[in-house]
Amino acid sequence: MTRAVVAVLAVGVLVGCASSPSPDEGQFLTVEIGNFRLSATDVAYDMKYGLFEPSGAGTAVRVSFENPANPRAPLVVDVALPEGVTEFDAVSPPMRCIANGRRYKVTAQLMRDGNVVDSVSQVLLFRVPPDLLKTMNVGPC
Repeated sequence: MTRAVVAVLAVGVLVGCASSPSPDEGQFLTVEIGNFRLSATDVAYDMKYGLFEPSGAGTAVRVSFENPANPRAPLVVDVALPEGVTEFDAVSPPMRCIANGRRYKVTAQLMRDGNVVDSVSQVLLFRVPPDLLKTMNVGPC
């Protein structure tokens, strides 16, 4: 029952926990939405990107999420895009610590045949009620 209540609270807080300036837009790639995903035991970045034209063969994206535990060692996710895609999501690995009220940077690099052709960055503010983090067992870094 407690986990169900936490999940409901997390969904209700999700919209309010990430705020940032206008999403970044590149030549081929744009940030559509940037949030944090909350679960009963951890936090993850949850990003949605758009492409201005459908992806072709050999298109991939490398997303670097600022690591709250060690800003010099980003959390990196590589996404291989099938042909014809115009939107995709990138979710970071789960994190067990994060600083409440702090801004974190996410950068996505669009690659074609291994070469970077575009890059966009977004800064997200993580802010939730402190009691929620205690309930989730997510601590400061």
